[in-house]
Amino acid sequence: MTAGNMDGGDQSRGRASLLLKVEYHEPRNLQHDYTTKISKGGMFIHTSLTLDPNRRVSFSLSFPGLLEPIELDGIVRWRRAPTADRPEEPAGLYVEFLFPSDERRQQLLDLIDSSHEQFVTHAVPLNRTFRVLLVEDNAFTLELFDYAVRRFHFERLGQGLLDIVHAADGNEALRLLDTSQIDLAIVDHFLPGITGCEVVRQIREDPHRCQIPVLVVSSGGAEIKREAFESGADLFLDKPVVHKELISTLVVLLRRHICTHQVRQ
Repeated sequence: MTAGNMDGGDQSRGRASLLLKVEYHEPRNLQHDYTTKISKGGMFIHTSLTLDPNRRVSFSLSFPGLLEPIELDGIVRWRRAPTADRPEEPAGLYVEFLFPSDERRQQLLDLIDSSHEQFVTHAVPLNRTFRVLLVEDNAFTLELFDYAVRRFHFERLGQGLLDIVHAADGNEALRLLDTSQIDLAIVDHFLPGITGCEVVRQIREDPHRCQIPVLVVSSGGAEIKREAFESGADLFLDKPVVHKELISTLVVLLRRHICTHQVRQ
């Protein structure tokens, strides 16, 4: 298998562009990573880890606040290191799935299938809008997120399911967390005034908001990643973040909540 082949011939129906947290159970004591490309055969993990091919790993896939962990096993098939001539290709590992049970295989297949389902406009709505706090001082990044949300509302959802609330610095973010119902926070680290990691620390120290899932975004590399997790972040994402995949993941997982609600009615 080459680095250009995700799963040896699966059709697009068997693949999904989803941004999911990868939490390692074996090897132990590793910081969390993430994937943006997943198939029924395996996934590419964005990581600086240098695990050798044929190394077995045990891990879970999840998304903070929206997807409960799916426990899986796998085997490393190839590793891609960053290169100066192709900086757009992220470093990471391709892991082929070794399912511990048919139930785990079906959980993954259901998740992939749900990313291809068309949204039903008469679906039972959530009790309220899912509100994401985006803490970012870069106007272009804010515009990209706004555009992505508007596009997905128009193409797949109808209005009112997902809302983005903006904060340009950490202090404004903390004020919004005190006065608004926030379901997920996406926090850039390099902000005017207090840093994103300091924002996370203050969130975790406050009993009224400590349970809010928080994603930290930065181009600061391994040092900032370590600080983010020490501060209490649920997930660390490297810049430039793939906005389309992050928003589409939120859409898919929110839609799964609606479908689950329909089944229970």
